[in-house]
Amino acid sequence: MNKKIVTSIVVILIVIILMITYLLYFFESDVEASWNTEYSVTVTPEYNSTYEIIVPVPFKFKTNSSLMLDRLSFISGSGNYEEIDTQYGKGLKIESNGPFELTNENTINSTFKKKGNIVYESNKEVYPLLYDFLSMQNNTITRPGDAFGDHDYWVYYSGIGNISVTIHAERKFSEHGWTEKESFIEGISHTGWHTIPGREIYVTD
Repeated sequence: MNKKIVTSIVVILIVIILMITYLLYFFESDVEASWNTEYSVTVTPEYNSTYEIIVPVPFKFKTNSSLMLDRLSFISGSGNYEEIDTQYGKGLKIESNGPFELTNENTINSTFKKKGNIVYESNKEVYPLLYDFLSMQNNTITRPGDAFGDHDYWVYYSGIGNISVTIHAERKFSEHGWTEKESFIEGISHTGWHTIPGREIYVTD
């Protein structure tokens, strides 16, 4: 086969491969997708008597604000709650007289930008609604990445005996199909301010 013909075929093949690569990895399109977020607080007191507890909340670092508190509801038990500022950051104060589970589940629909298989950007209305980590962490945080890993969190309790606390939060992106960020705190607290262990997990793939 003529050398020029072979060279031309190779060049054409390279151009075709480059074009396919561009279409697969650089062509931008809009996709409809959603974020699913969840925040729950489960408390079991040693005794069924009136008590008060202050626990961490989903927190947005850039705006220094709490999130996911507007649709809280009691799955079990009952009580009153309100968002407050503490010396350790934003918190949720809950008054009850027995065990309870308080939760918030929300779906945020939006249009996202996609290049190939990579979803890289959503509209500006979505990200302010997605939490970065749980508040009241016993750690110096200068950027959201500082919060990831194993840390202790401040919890306040006023009541009789000890109290068992479990706090869980997560955000899941429907386009990926897996939990992108998850926060988990569990421990026993007694009267006053104390720290209990927790973990912030950020999944990148």
